[in-house]
Amino acid sequence: MCGRTEEVIVALAVVLLTLCTPPLWGQAVANAQISGLVADPSGAAVATAKVTVRQAETGLVRTANTGPDGTYMLPNLSVGLYRLEVRAAGFETYVQSGIDLQVGENPTINITLRLGQVSQRVEVTANANMVQT
Repeated sequence: MCGRTEEVIVALAVVLLTLCTPPLWGQAVANAQISGLVADPSGAAVATAKVTVRQAETGLVRTANTGPDGTYMLPNLSVGLYRLEVRAAGFETYVQSGIDLQVGENPTINITLRLGQVSQRVEVTANANMVQT
């Protein structure tokens, strides 16, 4: 009978230790996000613009549309180099390459689109107005 009591106590101790152990806070999350605002030359929000990012190493493509307030968010992106492209009717296509995302980075990339045809492009390479939040 005494052996059975010891087994129950050991089992309860294991359960208590499992429930009371804090999570491993030191683990890093290997992703990032890009967000920002898309506006026209007057500063007005551009709704329903298509925002696309492509990771250079893997070719992974993620897209989002801007909301009524012109904001966009592309969460859960893997670390690496990205190319950002924004298209909207009546505006030139905006392209920015060389966006280097690191673990936990959440840069804000605000974009001002130029009036023109979608076939025209404005291309920005590396280090263009990324705000770390």
